[in-house]
Amino acid sequence: MAPADGSQARQLRAQRQRLVPFAHVHAGPDWRGSKALLDAEHARLRAALARLSGSQVSRRPVGSQLTWAALIRGIAAHDLYHAFQIQLLKRLQRGRKRAG
Repeated sequence: MAPADGSQARQLRAQRQRLVPFAHVHAGPDWRGSKALLDAEHARLRAALARLSGSQVSRRPVGSQLTWAALIRGIAAHDLYHAFQIQLLKRLQRGRKRAG
């Protein structure tokens, strides 16, 4: 694979930017479409990351102050943060049903 360049960094940033519509997700049946979009974007992101070689992970993409490894850890931490939020909301919802 060719060395990481600015286009790969832009691709990763674009992947994250496309997730912005999730800020306006609605409850109810509409969430299935949002989840399908999220799953598709995660698949695209994983494919982009799979194209990085082991030696590229420790390098910085053109135009970035962070290494690929730091960017990947940041993406993973961001996703874990939202996974925790979802679990917390589920727990709170179960508590409301029992109290109601």
